[in-house]
Amino acid sequence: MKVSLTSECEDNPLKGAVMHCMEARADFLDHLSAGDVSNSAIWLAVSGCIEADDKSFSPLITQQITHIANCRSCQNWLDFIDPNRITARERAKKYCCAHMQGAIESDIGTTFSFALFRNEDPCWCINDDYAFARFCPWCGKVLPAGSF
Repeated sequence: MKVSLTSECEDNPLKGAVMHCMEARADFLDHLSAGDVSNSAIWLAVSGCIEADDKSFSPLITQQITHIANCRSCQNWLDFIDPNRITARERAKKYCCAHMQGAIESDIGTTFSFALFRNEDPCWCINDDYAFARFCPWCGKVLPAGSF
């Protein structure tokens, strides 16, 4: 699928929506290249991970981030310019919650892993200690009988 800076806004069929998408995308790219705000914070905001507000960003970039975060066409455009977003979303679907994904995929903080206790009994380990956990400590969902 080809997505350009000028692709139409699917979520806002009103006249001028295409121009709004183009303006939001251009401002987004300008802010990324200017380095006046943390690029990580901008990416987290347009991905919906943190809320964009006037305390963290200027009113203009807050408006543009909010548009990009809520516009399906702009989200498709972000996937086009950063295909790793698609891979990350697919990988995240395997886990019960984002906290569990971080605990399994990272060595920082609390870690979760799956092992066979005495090479026969399935067991979830917390920080490399056999814990026989049955529920996710963050979201409360039942853990699977095998690794994610």
